[in-house]
Amino acid sequence: MPSLSLPDPRQSQTPESLSAYESVLLFVERAQAVKTDFTITSQNASALALVCHRLDGIPLAIELAAARVRSMTIEEWASGWMIVSAS
Repeated sequence: MPSLSLPDPRQSQTPESLSAYESVLLFVERAQAVKTDFTITSQNASALALVCHRLDGIPLAIELAAARVRSMTIEEWASGWMIVSAS
């Protein structure tokens, strides 16, 4: 299965702009399965773009990551990757 379409994490993102990407839509769908109130917001849009990009749009990776929103926010995921990238 090919990778899903990805947002560019270097560009400013909005909930509306992210809705155009398959990887984001899959992440949201799977995240809502474990946390029904999960949505794309102005506050988490950039973090969501980064997470989907770092997962290379790989469907299985996105599904496994989305299951973790039960115990970790998307912003926490993204901040962990930003720290690693900066080292």
